[in-house]
Amino acid sequence: MTIKDIARLSGCGVATVSRVLNNHPDVSRETRRRVMAVVDEQGFQPNTNAKHLKQQAGSSIAIIVKGTQNMLFADLVERIQALLREAENALRAVRGMGEQFMELTSRLEAVESEVYDIGETVRDLRESYDFSPAELDAVESRSDQLYRLEKKYGPTVVDMLAYLDKCRQELDGIEYADDTIARLEKDLRKQEKRTKEAAKTLTGARKSAAESLERRIQEELRHLSMPKVRFAIQFGETELGENGGDEVRFLMSANVGEALKPIHKVASGGELARIMLALKNVLAENELIGTLVFDEVDTGVSGRAAQKVAEKLAQVSRRKQVLCVTHLPQLAAMADTHFSVEKGEREGRTYTRVLRLDRERRKEELARLTGGQRVTSALLAGAEELLDAASEYRAGL
Repeated sequence: MTIKDIARLSGCGVATVSRVLNNHPDVSRETRRRVMAVVDEQGFQPNTNAKHLKQQAGSSIAIIVKGTQNMLFADLVERIQALLREAENALRAVRGMGEQFMELTSRLEAVESEVYDIGETVRDLRESYDFSPAELDAVESRSDQLYRLEKKYGPTVVDMLAYLDKCRQELDGIEYADDTIARLEKDLRKQEKRTKEAAKTLTGARKSAAESLERRIQEELRHLSMPKVRFAIQFGETELGENGGDEVRFLMSANVGEALKPIHKVASGGELARIMLALKNVLAENELIGTLVFDEVDTGVSGRAAQKVAEKLAQVSRRKQVLCVTHLPQLAAMADTHFSVEKGEREGRTYTRVLRLDRERRKEELARLTGGQRVTSALLAGAEELLDAASEYRAGL
């Protein structure tokens, strides 16, 4: 039996050692006795050496951990080196008990060497830095100032700079207010001059167009049985605005010897209806409107005047679509298409019914417009004549 074999028994009890030695027949009785005497002398008991090794390893770990808190990094490295040396000395005491302890001792020596190199590097780096307490105070003061500015003027630096630019602009506006006012007043006078020139040009164009419009309206009114009427457009000045500086009024005189006065003050219902028809007819020539609607354009008109209004509507209808609401048989007969609009009640509700009339129904409707509810053969004959006359007039357009 070799010394190595005996070393492997260091963690076993007496009974185990005896049992192992008895399994080696080459060992003499004297050798067995001497080995057992050594075991007895050393006092090996079951798990005694294992507990001893655990205590040694635990003390090594405790040595490394102990005292490493609340230190600067460089000082901590130096302390770790000292603790590693103590741990190495503790392991050396038991490294003769086996290869594992020898390996642990070697590894701990390598760790100590690596920590030593780290400590030297840290010390070199620390000495290479130029640390200034004054500079640190300045940086901390600046950081505190930025924090207070963020709380007051914006959550980010971009917001603070935007607020700064806004304040500078307001300050410049206050400091240079007089210069700004003078510049704006100069621009205002310049724009006023240009505006007045444009308004003057617009007034000239309006007066030129007014002369042509007066002649056209006079002509239209003569065709509408108003040969003695005078129509004029009057210009006055008003505050300059988006529509220029003109106040335009339409004047008329319905009878010979009377002065021109505003239309809305002197025109009767029939006159006003015919004037509006004349205006519509003239102005529609230069407009892109495709449909003209006349509602009760025959108000205050009857007889010959009504016939003239009907003929004028027929003329307009050759250039535009004309929709006319009327109660005069002359106007209804002149239409190319005739609709009857009736109201009635059904199941407690009011309904409006629109019917397109053929020629027979048109005669009945025209007779009703002429004579009321009692439609006679004479009224139907008169309605027939109205339709024939209207058809003949439209054919000549």
